[in-house]
Amino acid sequence: MKENRVKMTAEFLPPSKEIIEKVWAEFGLDERSIKEAVDILKEWLLLQPHLPKVGFSEDGRLERWLIPSKNSLQRVKTAIDMYYTVKTLIPDLMSGWDTTTKWFHSISKVIYYCPMPKLTPDCDRIIVFGYQTPDPKKFYCRRFLQTRPHDTGDSFD
Repeated sequence: MKENRVKMTAEFLPPSKEIIEKVWAEFGLDERSIKEAVDILKEWLLLQPHLPKVGFSEDGRLERWLIPSKNSLQRVKTAIDMYYTVKTLIPDLMSGWDTTTKWFHSISKVIYYCPMPKLTPDCDRIIVFGYQTPDPKKFYCRRFLQTRPHDTGDSFD
């Protein structure tokens, strides 16, 4: 009997130049302000003894935190700090994303989670989520959270 394999990849289409400009305009961003924000965040990270010093060398990773944080450096700092706090307190929630494991296959039979590859004209990402079983006892929130990509679409590790 052939086993069904779950393929969980998020292959997002890169946003067009027009979409990027629209999003940047909405949050008052341009290339100069993004570079300044990234430089400020890098300096802040160096002053944080409780945060790891790896994973922040690529400017793009820090840039990708600016939009979901609505260009608020304080929100980015809080999000980074919270990411590592959760990762330290609940390490199994933030790691072990292996689509070949038994638990992953079991959760994929209970729910579906499908982010659309393209942004809407308003620059939103549509995510289709639903239950595949009427039995709520089979849904484990923690397992679902463990299968989701991080909200930023990126992790620091």
